[in-house]
Amino acid sequence: MLKFFRKIRQKLLTEKRFNKYLIYGIGEIILVVFGILIALSINNWNEQRKQTAQIAKYAKSFVQDLEKDIAMMDTINNTAKKISIRIDSLANYIRNSKIEDISNLDVICLTWVRLYRPYSWNRATLEEIKNSGS
Repeated sequence: MLKFFRKIRQKLLTEKRFNKYLIYGIGEIILVVFGILIALSINNWNEQRKQTAQIAKYAKSFVQDLEKDIAMMDTINNTAKKISIRIDSLANYIRNSKIEDISNLDVICLTWVRLYRPYSWNRATLEEIKNSGS
C-alpha cells in the first residue's frame, strides 16, 4: 500500500502538478486523522468495557461481603440472645440468694460467655476500591 502511495506522489511531482500534489497531501493527512480518530474511539470503547467489567466485579464482591456480614449479624444476634438469657439467670440467682451464699464460681459460670467475639465489618472491597482510586 505504501508503494502505491509513493508511486502516486512521485508521479505527481515529476509531472509538475503541484495543485494535484497538494490535494493528494491534504487527502493523505485526512486519512491519517481519520485513522487516529478511529483508533481513539476503539481505545475509549475498550477502556469503557474494562471499567464496566471492574464495576461488575466490585458489585459482586460487595454483595459477597454483605452476605458475610449478614450471616455474622445472625450469629451475633444469637449470641446476644444467649447472653441475655445468662444475664436473666444471673439476676434471678442473685435475687433468690443471700449475699453470703453467692459464690464467685457461680457468678463466673453465669457470666462467662465463651461465644462472644467482637466483630469488625468486612471492608475488603471498600478498601480495594479506595486503594485503586476508583
